[in-house]
Amino acid sequence: MNMNEGEGLNGNEHPGERVGVAVQELLQLLGRLSAESAAALQWPQRLQALQQRLSSLASRAPDELLFVLIAGAGRLQPRYGLHHALATAAIVEQAGAVLGWPEHERRAVGLAALTMNLSIVELQDDLAHRERTLTVEQRQALAAHPARSAARL
Repeated sequence: MNMNEGEGLNGNEHPGERVGVAVQELLQLLGRLSAESAAALQWPQRLQALQQRLSSLASRAPDELLFVLIAGAGRLQPRYGLHHALATAAIVEQAGAVLGWPEHERRAVGLAALTMNLSIVELQDDLAHRERTLTVEQRQALAAHPARSAARL
């Protein structure tokens, strides 16, 4: 492969590959956070660090990040809920930058995106792989999730 074919950062790696690895790491971190209580040791700081890593990645490799996230959304994700939260946070980060939002506003919206469906991550995963309509219990869980997510935070 030569540079004209999109050769990457160290001479043999495509930039999208490195971003793909970073996205997988962020998904793992978000998965660990979503499984814990927000009262867990250093939870808010760890969430903020994750958002900062995503923001940095979005500024360094915006096109590659969106490609990795959008291409990943086209495949059945075992953790759809986490992928959706990460993709939303990346999109609002990039849109906010284009719109000239101050960094603190982009951070706040990014944190909201990362935690927006905190109480229904597992349900989202299940629903992403279903072909049937929702059960009454699933509809109730979806309707209650804003209050449940806020309570977890």
